[in-house]
Formats: sequence, C-alpha cells, structure tokens
Amino acid sequence: MVLRDLNFTDLHVPWPPHGVVGPSVAGLVSSLPWQPVSEMFMGDADRDARLSWLSADIDRLMQHVLEANRSGRDSVTYDGIRYRISTIPEGAGVTYILGRGLSEVPKLKDLNLPARINQAVEQAGDSSGAGLVLIVGPMRSAKTTLAGVFIRHWLETCGGVGYVLEDPPELALSGRWGMAGLCYQRAVVGENWGDPLRDMLRSRARFQMLGEIRSDAAAKAALRMAIEGATVVSTIHGHNVEQGIMSLCHYAIPSLASGAESLAAGLRAVIRPRLEDMGLGRRIVIQEALVIDGSTAEGVRAKLARRQFSDLRGDLVPEAELMIVGRRGM
Repeated sequence: MVLRDLNFTDLHVPWPPHGVVGPSVAGLVSSLPWQPVSEMFMGDADRDARLSWLSADIDRLMQHVLEANRSGRDSVTYDGIRYRISTIPEGAGVTYILGRGLSEVPKLKDLNLPARINQAVEQAGDSSGAGLVLIVGPMRSAKTTLAGVFIRHWLETCGGVGYVLEDPPELALSGRWGMAGLCYQRAVVGENWGDPLRDMLRSRARFQMLGEIRSDAAAKAALRMAIEGATVVSTIHGHNVEQGIMSLCHYAIPSLASGAESLAAGLRAVIRPRLEDMGLGRRIVIQEALVIDGSTAEGVRAKLARRQFSDLRGDLVPEAELMIVGRRGM
C-alpha cells in the first residue's frame, strides 16, 4: 500500500514529526472526509504491514518535498503524481499540506460532458475560435482540471502551439500532444506575473491557459490575447456564471481603455463545473454554462457591454441540455 493507491485530495504531514495526529489525508472518496493515516485499515488483517509501507512512502515523498522547498519550488512530482506544496507553521515544526494533482490529464471524451459543452469546446478550437473560455467555481470544483482537459483536446485535435502559465503548475501539460501539438508550461513564482505575462503575449501561441485570474494584469492579458486571436482558457473564483463575469469585470475594466466592450468582445463561454463524489470515484458535472455563439451572441454581447450581468440568466444553456445519463468517473 503506497500513496498512489489512495484516492485523496490533500496529504497533511507535520515535519519534523510532532504533535499527536501525525500524517493525515483529506478529501477521501467513500470514506471519512479527513482521517489520520494511523487510523486507516482498521480491522484489516494486514493493517500493520500496510501502515508500514504507507509511512515509508510518506517519508520518501517528504525528502522530495524538503529538497523542493530548499530550491524554492512549490510543487514536486513523486511516483508520477504532482503535489502542490503549502505550509502552516505550527507548534514545534511545520505542517506541510500537499495538494495532490492528477497523474495524467484526462481526455475530453472520458469526462462524458454534455453535448452542448463538447460542441462549445470544439468550436473554440477551430480556426475561427478565438476568445476566452472562463471556468468559474469555488475551491475544489475541478476548474483547473477542466482547463487542462480543454488544452489537451485542442492540441491533440487541432495541432499548434500551447502556452500554459500557472502558480504553480498543477497538471503535467508540457510536451507533445498528438501528431502536431506542442505545449510549453511555465511556473509563476509568487505574484511575479509581469514578465511571464509579457512573454505569453509575445509567444503567438494558438492555445493559451492562464491559471486563476486574481489580478488586473492577468485579467487584462487574458482578454487581450482572446481579442487578438488566441483561444484562451482561464479560471476564476465565483459561485455561478454571473459572479465569474463580475469578478472578471472587476479585475479587467479598470485597466482596459475600452472597458466593458473588451469584455463583450473577448468572452466566448463561461462554464461552472462541480466535482461530484460517485462513491467509487469522482466526476465533473457542468452545473451551468453561458455559450456565446449563434443567433443569441449579439444580444449577449450587448448585455455584457452594458454590464447587465443579472440579465444573462435567461441566456444560460438550458438545464435539460446539461443533464446526461451515465457519466464516467474520474
């Protein structure tokens, strides 16, 4: 039994070992939402052996984590899985919280998303598909995973160059995809977005992924790239489509000369996913979406330009088109 065999979102490790809890895991599927490692496998005849193997695996992971911290990196890959590193000073030491990423970026078809969403993704990837696809949601709603899935799909099916900018990278997207797709992935250190954003703008990459928008500079860059001809996907915090657009507006409009008109011109779709526990795994469910295309595009863009965000509820993809049967687990 090693970490790779467990389905969890976060590993908490006090280091040097201290306190009464010890290593613990959070976000378990089909189990307690948080549990000390020492209390796992209760009633299992091989419990001691499993705990021994698991503890040894955690110690090996921590050696990688400590080396990463010494070199100023805030993510590490161990046993094929990327962990995002954060710390909490506590008591006699530090507790490391290691956010677990996916060992592989899923394919779009494996998510079994609603047909209307798949259609919007396909259209965003075609030769005339420039624009910003904004993925909105609270923490742990699979926003970054969905963004990475879109980048992979576009590069594999359309080819070309992709550029991914994150703080820090959560998915393994760097490298070749399909016969004619190549992706560059760059980490942002702290809040130093200036040079990386300028390089991204100058890269002329056809497909671009900008990690979570939380600054004027990031919002401005995302819209500028979308207006100038790239297909851009980015994430932002919010509980629904309108909140996501209002947050983007809050960041972008003060730094854009044309204000809300740039928002209207650059936005292509807003998607609100939810991560759902299936008991034996998780799946991504699309809770609501705004797709700006076809005969309704002109009216939606007019509302965006006038900042009539509350009026967009009637333009969302009908709920019936987001409900499908037999979604596959992640």
